[in-house]
Amino acid sequence: MDGDHPASGNKRSFEGDENDISPASKKCCTCTKVCEEGVAAAMIASLTESLQSCKDELASCQRELESAKAETDKWNSAFKKESFVPASKSPEPAFVIDYIQTLRSSDKSLKEKLEIAQMKLAIRDLKSQLKPASMKTDEYPEVDSEHQGSTPAGPSLGEIPKDDEQEEPDIESLKTIIEDQFRMIQTQNSNFQTQSSHIETLNSQIQTQNSLFQRFDAFFDYLAAKDPHLAALRSTNLNPKNDQAGTGNDQAGKNDSNTV
Repeated sequence: MDGDHPASGNKRSFEGDENDISPASKKCCTCTKVCEEGVAAAMIASLTESLQSCKDELASCQRELESAKAETDKWNSAFKKESFVPASKSPEPAFVIDYIQTLRSSDKSLKEKLEIAQMKLAIRDLKSQLKPASMKTDEYPEVDSEHQGSTPAGPSLGEIPKDDEQEEPDIESLKTIIEDQFRMIQTQNSNFQTQSSHIETLNSQIQTQNSLFQRFDAFFDYLAAKDPHLAALRSTNLNPKNDQAGTGNDQAGKNDSNTV
Protein backbone atom coordinates (compact mmCIF):
# COMPACT_ATOMS: atom_id res chain seq x y z
CA MET A 1 0.00 0.00 0.00
CA ASP A 2 3.08 2.20 0.24
CA GLY A 3 3.34 2.66 -3.51
CA ASP A 4 3.84 -0.96 -4.56
CA HIS A 5 0.95 -0.80 -6.92
CA PRO A 6 1.23 1.57 -9.87
CA ALA A 7 -1.59 4.05 -10.66
CA SER A 8 -4.34 2.31 -12.46
CA GLY A 9 -6.14 3.90 -15.48
CA ASN A 10 -4.90 5.07 -18.81
CA LYS A 11 -5.05 8.60 -20.26
CA ARG A 12 -7.61 9.02 -23.01
CA SER A 13 -6.13 10.46 -26.19
CA PHE A 14 -7.91 13.05 -28.39
CA GLU A 15 -7.15 11.11 -31.49
CA GLY A 16 -9.32 8.36 -30.22
CA ASP A 17 -12.19 10.83 -29.69
CA GLU A 18 -11.88 12.11 -33.20
CA ASN A 19 -11.97 8.62 -34.49
CA ASP A 20 -15.11 7.99 -32.47
CA ILE A 21 -16.99 10.88 -34.32
CA SER A 22 -19.09 9.60 -37.18
CA PRO A 23 -18.62 10.93 -40.74
CA ALA A 24 -22.21 12.27 -40.84
CA SER A 25 -21.62 14.54 -37.86
CA LYS A 26 -18.41 15.80 -39.46
CA LYS A 27 -20.34 16.77 -42.62
CA CYS A 28 -22.96 18.67 -40.59
CA CYS A 29 -20.32 20.70 -38.80
CA THR A 30 -18.65 21.54 -42.09
CA CYS A 31 -21.97 22.69 -43.66
CA THR A 32 -22.76 24.86 -40.63
CA LYS A 33 -19.39 26.58 -40.82
CA VAL A 34 -19.81 27.22 -44.55
CA CYS A 35 -23.31 28.71 -44.04
CA GLU A 36 -22.10 30.97 -41.25
CA GLU A 37 -19.22 32.19 -43.39
CA GLY A 38 -21.63 32.94 -46.29
CA VAL A 39 -24.01 34.91 -44.06
CA ALA A 40 -21.13 36.89 -42.61
CA ALA A 41 -19.75 37.66 -46.07
CA ALA A 42 -23.19 38.82 -47.31
CA MET A 43 -23.64 41.03 -44.27
CA ILE A 44 -20.19 42.54 -44.73
CA ALA A 45 -20.93 43.24 -48.41
CA SER A 46 -24.28 44.90 -47.54
CA LEU A 47 -22.64 47.06 -44.87
CA THR A 48 -19.90 48.02 -47.31
CA GLU A 49 -22.47 49.09 -49.93
CA SER A 50 -24.47 51.13 -47.41
CA LEU A 51 -21.27 52.78 -46.17
CA GLN A 52 -20.29 53.66 -49.72
CA SER A 53 -23.74 55.15 -50.42
CA CYS A 54 -23.50 57.21 -47.23
CA LYS A 55 -20.08 58.46 -48.30
CA ASP A 56 -21.43 59.44 -51.74
CA GLU A 57 -24.39 61.26 -50.20
CA LEU A 58 -22.10 63.06 -47.77
CA ALA A 59 -19.84 64.13 -50.64
CA SER A 60 -22.82 65.49 -52.63
CA CYS A 61 -24.07 67.40 -49.57
CA GLN A 62 -20.63 68.87 -49.06
CA ARG A 63 -20.51 69.99 -52.69
CA GLU A 64 -23.95 71.63 -52.37
CA LEU A 65 -22.83 73.33 -49.17
CA GLU A 66 -19.70 74.67 -50.85
CA SER A 67 -21.69 75.99 -53.82
CA ALA A 68 -24.21 77.65 -51.48
CA LYS A 69 -21.38 79.25 -49.51
CA ALA A 70 -19.79 80.50 -52.74
CA GLU A 71 -23.13 81.97 -53.89
CA THR A 72 -23.65 83.64 -50.52
CA ASP A 73 -20.14 85.08 -50.54
CA LYS A 74 -20.69 86.40 -54.06
CA TRP A 75 -23.91 88.19 -53.11
CA ASN A 76 -22.34 89.47 -49.90
CA SER A 77 -19.33 90.92 -51.72
CA ALA A 78 -21.59 92.40 -54.42
CA PHE A 79 -23.74 94.17 -51.84
CA LYS A 80 -20.69 95.40 -49.94
CA LYS A 81 -19.36 96.99 -53.13
CA GLU A 82 -22.59 98.95 -53.64
CA SER A 83 -22.79 102.50 -52.36
CA PHE A 84 -26.19 102.15 -50.67
CA VAL A 85 -24.77 99.80 -48.01
CA PRO A 86 -22.98 101.74 -45.25
CA ALA A 87 -19.46 100.66 -44.38
CA SER A 88 -20.39 99.97 -40.76
CA LYS A 89 -23.34 97.72 -41.62
CA SER A 90 -23.53 94.29 -43.16
CA PRO A 91 -25.92 93.75 -46.09
CA GLU A 92 -28.75 92.20 -44.11
CA PRO A 93 -31.79 90.87 -46.01
CA ALA A 94 -34.19 93.36 -44.40
CA PHE A 95 -32.00 96.31 -45.38
CA VAL A 96 -31.68 95.05 -48.96
CA ILE A 97 -35.45 94.45 -49.26
CA ASP A 98 -36.18 97.97 -47.99
CA TYR A 99 -33.78 99.41 -50.54
CA ILE A 100 -35.40 97.42 -53.36
CA GLN A 101 -38.86 98.62 -52.32
CA THR A 102 -37.58 102.21 -52.27
CA LEU A 103 -36.21 101.76 -55.78
CA ARG A 104 -39.55 100.41 -56.98
CA SER A 105 -41.48 103.33 -55.51
CA SER A 106 -39.04 105.85 -56.99
CA ASP A 107 -39.25 104.14 -60.37
CA LYS A 108 -43.03 104.35 -60.25
CA SER A 109 -42.97 108.04 -59.34
CA LEU A 110 -40.49 108.78 -62.12
CA LYS A 111 -42.69 107.01 -64.64
CA GLU A 112 -45.68 109.05 -63.52
CA LYS A 113 -43.67 112.27 -63.82
CA LEU A 114 -42.53 111.27 -67.30
CA GLU A 115 -46.10 110.60 -68.39
CA ILE A 116 -47.20 113.98 -67.01
CA ALA A 117 -44.36 115.73 -68.84
CA GLN A 118 -45.30 113.97 -72.07
CA MET A 119 -48.92 115.03 -71.65
CA LYS A 120 -47.89 118.64 -71.02
CA LEU A 121 -45.69 118.63 -74.11
CA ALA A 122 -48.49 117.19 -76.22
CA ILE A 123 -50.93 119.82 -74.93
CA ARG A 124 -48.42 122.56 -75.67
CA ASP A 125 -48.00 121.29 -79.22
CA LEU A 126 -51.75 121.12 -79.67
CA LYS A 127 -52.13 124.70 -78.43
CA SER A 128 -49.48 125.85 -80.87
CA GLN A 129 -51.34 124.11 -83.67
CA LEU A 130 -54.65 125.67 -82.64
CA LYS A 131 -53.36 129.25 -82.74
CA PRO A 132 -55.27 131.52 -85.15
CA ALA A 133 -53.84 132.35 -88.54
CA SER A 134 -53.25 135.99 -87.53
CA MET A 135 -50.60 134.80 -85.06
CA LYS A 136 -48.83 132.80 -87.76
CA THR A 137 -48.46 135.55 -90.39
CA ASP A 138 -44.69 135.45 -90.04
CA GLU A 139 -44.69 132.22 -92.01
CA TYR A 140 -46.51 133.87 -94.95
CA PRO A 141 -45.43 137.51 -95.30
CA GLU A 142 -47.24 137.86 -98.62
CA VAL A 143 -50.55 136.96 -97.03
CA ASP A 144 -49.79 139.36 -94.19
CA SER A 145 -49.24 142.22 -96.62
CA GLU A 146 -52.61 141.49 -98.25
CA HIS A 147 -54.45 141.53 -94.90
CA GLN A 148 -52.80 144.83 -93.96
CA GLY A 149 -54.27 146.53 -97.05
CA SER A 150 -51.06 147.04 -99.03
CA THR A 151 -52.67 147.03 -102.48
CA PRO A 152 -50.76 148.04 -105.62
CA ALA A 153 -51.52 151.43 -107.20
CA GLY A 154 -52.52 150.16 -110.62
CA PRO A 155 -53.26 146.45 -110.87
CA SER A 156 -53.16 145.13 -114.40
CA LEU A 157 -54.57 142.01 -115.92
CA GLY A 158 -51.20 140.27 -115.69
CA GLU A 159 -51.14 140.65 -111.93
CA ILE A 160 -54.43 138.83 -111.33
CA PRO A 161 -53.00 135.31 -111.75
CA LYS A 162 -50.29 136.20 -109.25
CA ASP A 163 -52.93 137.03 -106.65
CA ASP A 164 -54.59 133.70 -107.37
CA GLU A 165 -51.26 131.95 -106.99
CA GLN A 166 -50.75 133.70 -103.65
CA GLU A 167 -54.07 132.39 -102.29
CA GLU A 168 -53.28 128.76 -103.04
CA PRO A 169 -50.46 128.36 -100.47
CA ASP A 170 -52.77 129.72 -97.79
CA ILE A 171 -55.29 126.95 -98.49
CA GLU A 172 -52.57 124.31 -98.53
CA SER A 173 -51.20 125.59 -95.25
CA LEU A 174 -54.65 125.36 -93.71
CA LYS A 175 -54.93 121.79 -94.95
CA THR A 176 -51.59 120.89 -93.41
CA ILE A 177 -52.60 122.54 -90.15
CA ILE A 178 -55.85 120.59 -90.07
CA GLU A 179 -54.01 117.35 -90.79
CA ASP A 180 -51.52 118.10 -88.05
CA GLN A 181 -54.35 118.82 -85.66
CA PHE A 182 -56.03 115.56 -86.58
CA ARG A 183 -52.83 113.63 -85.95
CA MET A 184 -52.36 115.46 -82.70
CA ILE A 185 -55.89 114.57 -81.62
CA GLN A 186 -55.18 110.93 -82.39
CA THR A 187 -52.03 111.12 -80.31
CA GLN A 188 -54.00 112.71 -77.49
CA ASN A 189 -56.59 109.95 -77.67
CA SER A 190 -53.89 107.31 -77.41
CA ASN A 191 -52.36 109.16 -74.47
CA PHE A 192 -55.75 109.43 -72.80
CA GLN A 193 -56.28 105.70 -73.27
CA THR A 194 -52.91 105.05 -71.69
CA GLN A 195 -53.82 107.31 -68.81
CA SER A 196 -57.15 105.57 -68.35
CA SER A 197 -55.47 102.17 -68.26
CA HIS A 198 -52.99 103.53 -65.73
CA ILE A 199 -55.86 104.89 -63.64
CA GLU A 200 -57.58 101.50 -63.76
CA THR A 201 -54.38 99.88 -62.55
CA LEU A 202 -54.18 102.37 -59.70
CA ASN A 203 -57.82 101.70 -58.81
CA SER A 204 -57.15 97.97 -58.66
CA GLN A 205 -54.17 98.59 -56.41
CA ILE A 206 -56.27 100.85 -54.19
CA GLN A 207 -58.95 98.17 -53.95
CA THR A 208 -56.30 95.64 -52.97
CA GLN A 209 -55.00 97.98 -50.29
CA ASN A 210 -58.53 98.57 -49.00
CA SER A 211 -59.13 94.84 -48.74
CA LEU A 212 -55.89 94.47 -46.80
CA PHE A 213 -56.90 97.30 -44.47
CA GLN A 214 -60.30 95.70 -43.92
CA ARG A 215 -58.64 92.42 -43.01
CA PHE A 216 -56.32 94.24 -40.65
CA ASP A 217 -59.27 96.00 -39.01
CA ALA A 218 -61.08 92.69 -38.58
CA PHE A 219 -57.98 91.13 -37.05
CA PHE A 220 -57.53 94.13 -34.76
CA ASP A 221 -61.18 93.89 -33.69
CA TYR A 222 -60.63 90.21 -32.93
CA LEU A 223 -57.63 91.06 -30.74
CA ALA A 224 -59.42 94.01 -29.14
CA ALA A 225 -62.29 91.72 -28.16
CA LYS A 226 -59.83 89.65 -26.14
CA ASP A 227 -57.69 92.47 -24.77
CA PRO A 228 -59.47 95.51 -23.23
CA HIS A 229 -56.29 97.55 -23.43
CA LEU A 230 -56.25 97.18 -27.22
CA ALA A 231 -59.94 98.10 -27.35
CA ALA A 232 -59.26 101.32 -25.43
CA LEU A 233 -56.32 102.09 -27.67
CA ARG A 234 -58.46 101.56 -30.76
CA SER A 235 -61.18 103.86 -29.45
CA THR A 236 -58.65 106.62 -28.70
CA ASN A 237 -57.16 106.27 -32.17
CA LEU A 238 -60.50 106.36 -33.92
CA ASN A 239 -61.98 109.41 -32.14
CA PRO A 240 -59.49 111.98 -33.53
CA LYS A 241 -60.15 110.67 -37.01
CA ASN A 242 -63.86 111.11 -36.54
CA ASP A 243 -63.33 114.62 -35.18
CA GLN A 244 -61.15 115.52 -38.13
CA ALA A 245 -63.72 114.10 -40.50
CA GLY A 246 -66.43 116.19 -38.85
CA THR A 247 -64.36 119.37 -39.06
CA GLY A 248 -63.58 118.57 -42.68
CA ASN A 249 -67.26 118.17 -43.46
CA ASP A 250 -68.04 121.48 -41.71
CA GLN A 251 -65.35 123.24 -43.70
CA ALA A 252 -66.67 121.71 -46.92
CA GLY A 253 -70.16 122.94 -46.05
CA LYS A 254 -68.82 126.45 -45.44
CA ASN A 255 -67.02 126.42 -48.77
CA ASP A 256 -70.20 125.29 -50.53
CA SER A 257 -72.14 128.11 -48.90
CA ASN A 258 -69.52 130.64 -49.94
CA THR A 259 -69.58 129.43 -53.52
CA VAL A 260 -73.39 129.74 -53.56
